[in-house]
Amino acid sequence: MERAIAMHWDRVCATTIVTPCYTHKRDGICMTSTPEFAILSSMQRQVIGALIGDRGGRTYRAAAEALGVHVGTVYEHLRRIRQRHPEAYAAVMAVRRQQLTARHVDALKRDRAHTRKWLRRRRNWEHYDRFGYWPWER
Repeated sequence: MERAIAMHWDRVCATTIVTPCYTHKRDGICMTSTPEFAILSSMQRQVIGALIGDRGGRTYRAAAEALGVHVGTVYEHLRRIRQRHPEAYAAVMAVRRQQLTARHVDALKRDRAHTRKWLRRRRNWEHYDRFGYWPWER
């Protein structure tokens, strides 16, 4: 049944139950062709797919919402994968680390842009308070 639901990783949305794609690779791992993922249960593969299926990497809470399960269920499946299948867990966490690093870099860029904008406004107000006119009015 899972073969009939093959999905492209790029089309995964928060309302869809994620099933691993059988034809495309995502971030260097294919969840069905490698032996460490073939031994995982269907739900464990769905949890992994929901967690790393989005380009930016989902949070645990967002992955749980995508699957329609409690966040504790996601934690429990990941704990079992970590304990019983360390190779598969290491591969998933390597992809997740890359996704979270990229997301962190984007957040830092947004923060820097916001800080520059705020400081520019603050300097303009200080100029107005000190001299009684805006810097661009002279």
